Amino acid sequence: MPEYSEDDILGQKPYLKIKVSFKIDPNLKDFDIEKIYVMRDFIKYCVSVLGIQGKVIINLRNDKDPHLQTLASYSYDPNGDEVYIRAGRRHIVDIMRSVAHELIHKKQYEQGQLNDESGKTGSPQENEANAGAGMIMRDYTKKNPWILDI
Repeated sequence: MPEYSEDDILGQKPYLKIKVSFKIDPNLKDFDIEKIYVMRDFIKYCVSVLGIQGKVIINLRNDKDPHLQTLASYSYDPNGDEVYIRAGRRHIVDIMRSVAHELIHKKQYEQGQLNDESGKTGSPQENEANAGAGMIMRDYTKKNPWILDI
């Protein structure tokens, strides 16, 4: 699986205090360089807006990934939290919304807001992640309306 370093994904930005790894499943044949750069910019945007401080690994996976029972998941690990996003056969904007949703859970984790009930439908944390991801996407696509066409 290709792995892109922090510098490849985030560039040299002094305001970023996060260590990001970005992994793309090689079976995602339609995830071309344009989409990689869009995702890179979007991750920078989310990190900045959310004020995330810790390490995170973002995994864009195909449809048959054993980590994924749903479209996305977030796993907590002291060595670096991992986000798994099902990216196969999905529009880039929908994938980005899932990334934003899971990065909101990362921020909730950093703030000690998550518990055993957090992932349940209708929980305050899940509602916050759903609403927040929608707001992030609305703001980002207003600034970058062309991404709706890729």
